[in-house]
Amino acid sequence: MQYLEAIADASFEILNDKFQYVFDQLEPENKQHQAVKGRFVSYLQEHIVIGFNSSSYDIPLVKAHLLEYLLDKIKCVILKGKSFTCLTTAKLKFLDIKNYKFTYIVLSYFLGLSCATVAFGD
Repeated sequence: MQYLEAIADASFEILNDKFQYVFDQLEPENKQHQAVKGRFVSYLQEHIVIGFNSSSYDIPLVKAHLLEYLLDKIKCVILKGKSFTCLTTAKLKFLDIKNYKFTYIVLSYFLGLSCATVAFGD
C-alpha cells in the first residue's frame, strides 16, 4: 500500500504542476473558486487502481489483509450485492472495471468483434 501511495503522490505532483496555470487564474478571495479548486485538487490526489473482476477477488483481498491499514483512511465504499465495486481513500480509488458498460465495447475492440455482436451487461 505504501508503494501505491508513493505512486499516487508522484502522480499528484506531476498533475499539480501541469494544472498550476489554472490554479494561478483562480482568485483567492472568491469562495466559489476556492471550492472548485479544493474539489479539483482532491480529484487529482486520487490515483485510480483498476482491476477486472476485482470486486470478486482483489478488493476483498484488500479488505481482508489491509483493513487495519485502511480503516481510518476509507472515504467511500460502494457495494453491489456483497461485492465491493469501489473502495476509496484520500489517495487511492480501487475500481472494478467490469461494472462499467464501456468495457464491453473496449473488450470487443481487442477481440476484433463488432459492437453489434457484443452483449451488454445489466
